[in-house]
Amino acid sequence: AYDEENQEIRHYRVDRMRTVSETAEKRNGREEFTKIDISDYSSSVFGMFGGNTVHVTFRCKESMADIVIDRFGRDVMMTPQVDGFSFHADINVSPQFFGWVASLGGDIKIESPAETAAQFKAHLVEALHQYE
Repeated sequence: AYDEENQEIRHYRVDRMRTVSETAEKRNGREEFTKIDISDYSSSVFGMFGGNTVHVTFRCKESMADIVIDRFGRDVMMTPQVDGFSFHADINVSPQFFGWVASLGGDIKIESPAETAAQFKAHLVEALHQYE
């Protein structure tokens, strides 16, 4: 939905709303939604959590091809590498994104930018500390 006060698009979970009703009130923000390619947008957002959009380069084992296509679509450009392939995607970096990467184990790696890879590492270290 469009948050007029902050002039930004916000994410709301309809499945968690209890009292929903239609209104005749005219909504603002239509022009903001026309600027979005919904396919690109949905592949960059993980678990309805936004974040800073970053152009991320990944390196994957060959066995990850179907998972990458399922997440980013058939138009994702996969470049062959000696040990698998690499690809790029615009990602809203968030803890949910890091959870997705972690769920794939050693079969996927954030190659760049270095700052995003470092944030992922810090995320993993913080989680690991809970088990010491």
